[in-house]
Amino acid sequence: MKKELKFNRQNIFQVIFIIIAVVLFNTIGIIPNSLNESPYYLNKSIKNLPPVQIHNGNKDSIAAVTESEEFYKLLQTNGKIAEIYIYDGLQHAFNYPSYTLWFNAEAANLSLERTIKFLDKYLKN
Repeated sequence: MKKELKFNRQNIFQVIFIIIAVVLFNTIGIIPNSLNESPYYLNKSIKNLPPVQIHNGNKDSIAAVTESEEFYKLLQTNGKIAEIYIYDGLQHAFNYPSYTLWFNAEAANLSLERTIKFLDKYLKN
């Protein structure tokens, strides 16, 4: 008996997030503690990056919003396609319902819509 796969918005977002993470980590390797610490990262890997979309809560205690902003500026400086979205008052994993302490349904839906639009635009071209 075949098991039918069922997808909902959360499943789709998780798959998209995993794909993006794998592509980035395979393209540039693990991001150093500071973007200024890695000449390889700054000089070689940035050239190979696909379009990048960043979502970050400004109250994120795990991935500081300043790091996302610094990375975004680096991408812009190097002529890369990039978008950044900062979600006011939100913590890390605000888009995962299983993290009830941090989850925000409105922001999660907005981030998913933005991600789908971004992937639709850049994966088709």
